[in-house]
Amino acid sequence: MINLISVGSDIGNITINVFNAIIESDIIVNYDNLDLSVLDTYIKDKEIIVNALDESNNEVIIGLDESESIEDSSDVYSKLEESYSKIELAISKASQNNVALICSNKRNIYGIANLLIQISSKYDDLDLKIYPAVSPIDYSSAVLGAPFNDFVSIDLNNPLVSEKELKNKIKFALKNDFVLFIHNPLGEDDDKANFNLLKETVNDFNDELLLGIVNESYSYEISCFKDINEES
Repeated sequence: MINLISVGSDIGNITINVFNAIIESDIIVNYDNLDLSVLDTYIKDKEIIVNALDESNNEVIIGLDESESIEDSSDVYSKLEESYSKIELAISKASQNNVALICSNKRNIYGIANLLIQISSKYDDLDLKIYPAVSPIDYSSAVLGAPFNDFVSIDLNNPLVSEKELKNKIKFALKNDFVLFIHNPLGEDDDKANFNLLKETVNDFNDELLLGIVNESYSYEISCFKDINEES
């Protein structure tokens, strides 16, 4: 059994169903090497598979060449290959165990789910269940006190979408008066390219647009888009 779990913006916001799935798992594949210390009491005796060397006795390393780490490569195929290897590893562990495959808010859980479903179709009798977290859209809407009735959500960190396509999506959303929710305004390692693309596109359309910035600490800021920078 594989339980694909997203912890969302804050692991403290996981649902009771997610909590139970983690507790009932035998093995945890920590897809993004998240800090799971808040769950130490419940997972200390489980096998935990992480992405990097850890000193804990009960944690092991995903067997990848460090020189070809996903964090060090911008190549789309390298990222897909690493995703495949992690999912294959989780599947190999799931034949005799309950496996929790945990990913962070930086990943599109449905993209990972799509890969998991495709790969798992090659195997017989493999059960899987997908647990979404509280979405960053719902989270941000609640903090701002603003319902997102008609909105468009755009992930700027999708390696399969070209810069031209991203710009067109942003322009069409603004042109048609949708609330625009931006996920991952900064790329991996705080790369500024995503932010610069967003700022250039929005300011070209209307530099008087208002922006709400919501942080994981439940704080927020509202300002004109033209006044923000990548440090906001």
